[in-house]
Amino acid sequence: MTHNPIISVLMPVFNGEKYLKKSIDSIVNQTFKNFELIIINDGSSDNTLNIVNSYSDNRIRIINNKKNIGIVRSLNKGISTTRGKYIARLDSDDLSNLDRLQKQLFFLENNFDFGLVGSWVEVINENGKSLDLWKINLSSEEIYYNLIFYNCIIHSSVMFRKEILKKIGLYREECALVEDYDLWNRISKNYKIFIISEFLVKFRVFPESLSMKNKDLQDKNTKLVSINNSKINSDLYDYILNKRRFSLIKKIFLLKKTVILYKTIFIEAKEIKLNQKKMLNLLFINFLKVIRNIFFRK
Repeated sequence: MTHNPIISVLMPVFNGEKYLKKSIDSIVNQTFKNFELIIINDGSSDNTLNIVNSYSDNRIRIINNKKNIGIVRSLNKGISTTRGKYIARLDSDDLSNLDRLQKQLFFLENNFDFGLVGSWVEVINENGKSLDLWKINLSSEEIYYNLIFYNCIIHSSVMFRKEILKKIGLYREECALVEDYDLWNRISKNYKIFIISEFLVKFRVFPESLSMKNKDLQDKNTKLVSINNSKINSDLYDYILNKRRFSLIKKIFLLKKTVILYKTIFIEAKEIKLNQKKMLNLLFINFLKVIRNIFFRK
């Protein structure tokens, strides 16, 4: 029996019988063996519990919620029981390539200034057919900048150091549906983030998935995370993402807010020791784009 797992894999599930077995198999068959798989059964009424109980692997631990408490509280409940140095995530309808844990662990063990690592993602449908390939070709500086505006990291693709949660806190319930984006945003202000340029995860999309059913609310909450965590002005956020148009007086106001935002970005990036020259170049280029959009976009 593994008493001291290096990695704790968190898998919350609610009525996930359709894809659950394949997701569990993609973890228990990993090339790296010293892990624990913590499955949080969030009050499922289908065959979920029977599927989990069919495994005799002593690396699998199950937490049974008597009633449905939601993914955020379930994740935090799972985190409180983890024994691993690192925490990896996988949703109950997604799949991990069999060498995923090994490759992500190798990166974190050899790059101590990074707090989180993700990967490229293959998008599949309900039948497992490939729909798209998401190649996130971003440097640490670019990840930091992009996280201000939108989530560029798939939840099921990450592994992060458990110890960083002591500094930034757990998933926040007020960020329902974008709890992952909120966490990445807070991590990025304290630690570097890296995306491995390999397809280590298959991300399943289908009409009944949580993100598809709640897309409008998810978009709204994404904006709130950006505003709260990055101190970005609400109107500026909408304008940069081509959602609203403003008068000339308002544009001048937005330009001032842009300057404030970019000063904030640079100061925070300096604190986590991002490459200052790269960051300045990145900010300057994007600053020019924002100015162009504010004053010359029709």
